[in-house]
Amino acid sequence: MSESFAGQFQRTVSLLHHALLAEAQPQSSGVLVQEDFSDLDASTIRSHRLSRFVLNHATSAGLTPDATEAIRQDALAHTHAALELVGNTVTVSQALREANIDHLVFKGVALGALASTTAGRGAGDVDILVHPGDLARVEEVLVGLGCRPGHALPPYDNRLAWAIHAFLDRERSYHSSSLQIDVHWRIAPMRGLLPPLDVLLERHTEVQLGRHHVPTLNLSDSLAASCFHAYLDRFQPLRSVLDEVFLIRAHGGATLPEYSPELRALLAGVITLCRDIFPGVLDKEASALLAQLPQPDGSVLRRFDHAAETKRVTWTQQADVGTLVKEALAQSRLDRPWEFLPRFVGKRLFLFPPYRDSKPTASLGSAFFARLRFETGRLVPRRPKRNRKIARAHG
Repeated sequence: MSESFAGQFQRTVSLLHHALLAEAQPQSSGVLVQEDFSDLDASTIRSHRLSRFVLNHATSAGLTPDATEAIRQDALAHTHAALELVGNTVTVSQALREANIDHLVFKGVALGALASTTAGRGAGDVDILVHPGDLARVEEVLVGLGCRPGHALPPYDNRLAWAIHAFLDRERSYHSSSLQIDVHWRIAPMRGLLPPLDVLLERHTEVQLGRHHVPTLNLSDSLAASCFHAYLDRFQPLRSVLDEVFLIRAHGGATLPEYSPELRALLAGVITLCRDIFPGVLDKEASALLAQLPQPDGSVLRRFDHAAETKRVTWTQQADVGTLVKEALAQSRLDRPWEFLPRFVGKRLFLFPPYRDSKPTASLGSAFFARLRFETGRLVPRRPKRNRKIARAHG
């Protein structure tokens, strides 16, 4: 019988520990972690997007030739995707700069370049952060690059509708045959958790991608945003934990800027988690950062333990009330009490249709009734229509 999901998850964490120790203390990597990984499923490593990092340590970890070859093929595919993502990121950032639109690129290859590693970064979207007032201009630029919105939303000149939508949501997606872009007007769903864009822009840094430079969050803000996203995504895939390790190591314990109390406790929780599951890897850097932070948020460890027991599912698959309640409790810890319930519930009241050239916008009212019809259909499935000829034949 195959090993359980929880068992494979924990053994993958142990494999990452082995690999990180091998990098930190190469002279003694062979004796630091005594564990046989020969039966670890290569599909688990691929599903957590760790192939590019694990491949360098496949031999010392004792992975089988078949597993190593499967990981090598996946790593090669992710390398090609990463190179394409670098080009796409530069293309989008340069176009926005030419249009004089203030923006920051975050996550993706920008994060990898900032942490001085691309081992954990493969395929993905181009994520940019802009002022809400620039969204119409950003769309013009992206349409000029051949992109189109993913969904029809209220028109930008409907200020009331957009004020409501901007409160409930935080991003809009665009795509073309070669580009996938997420345009954010704030990093977190909850307002006030992370600093506003003007503050992030004032202290931003730039990373070099090929011959070009792109603006991104500075190291402290990247660490804070990455810790938040790992928590929000329930630490799946495990590549997100690897991101934190690289960022903590690159940060080196330098002085952190002021953050909200909720974010500081979350930061402390994620840093403590990384230190504890990878002993001997980040002890010095983690201690220097934790000395600046309050007591860790205890929900971080509980969320990670839950991730070890449950496969990641998307919101469209989360039909049970229990999952929604758990997610609501996890997010409510980080939100303003008077904003959380309207935002969490309100976002789930609207279902915006896919974008069509014939109907590029959708009102909040139509999106509300689309959600109502969708949920009604789930609760009361429609009876399939019978073919009239067949019905007459059967009398």
